[in-house]
Amino acid sequence: MLKIPETISQISLITSTKSLIWAIGTIIFGLLQLWLVWGISIYDKTETFPFKEFITDGALLFFVTAIIASVTIDYLLSKKTPCCKPFEIILFIVFPLVMLVFIVWLFSVSYGKPIENLEFELLYSTEQILLVITFIYSLFVKYHAFK
Repeated sequence: MLKIPETISQISLITSTKSLIWAIGTIIFGLLQLWLVWGISIYDKTETFPFKEFITDGALLFFVTAIIASVTIDYLLSKKTPCCKPFEIILFIVFPLVMLVFIVWLFSVSYGKPIENLEFELLYSTEQILLVITFIYSLFVKYHAFK
C-alpha cells in the first residue's frame, strides 16, 4: 500500500527520486547503441571500441538533442496554462533553442571531417559539457513535472 507523504521534504525526496530514475532509464535506453558496441568490443577481444568515431559521428549530440527536445515538449504539453511567464520563456523556449543551435553548429563542424583534422579533445570536452548541462536541465524540468 502506498504511503501518503506527510511533509514537504518527503514530497521533495519522492520527486527527486522519480527524476533520478527517469534520468537513469533515459541514459540506459537512450545510449543503447553505445552499450552494445562497447559490450561487443569487450566480448570480442579482436575488436576495439571505436570511441573517437562515436564522438566525431555525433551520436552523443543526437542523444542530447533528443533529450532536450522531449523534455521541453513534454513539459510544455503537460502544462494546464499557456507558457507566458518570463522564467518559463527562458527555460522552455530560449534555453532549448540556444542549446539546439549550438548542437547543430558543433555537429556541422565535425561531420564528415577526418579525425586527424579535428581537435578531438576540444570536441569531446564540449560534448561532455553539453551532456552535463542536459542532465541538469532534464533533472530540473522532470523534478518540477513530477512535483
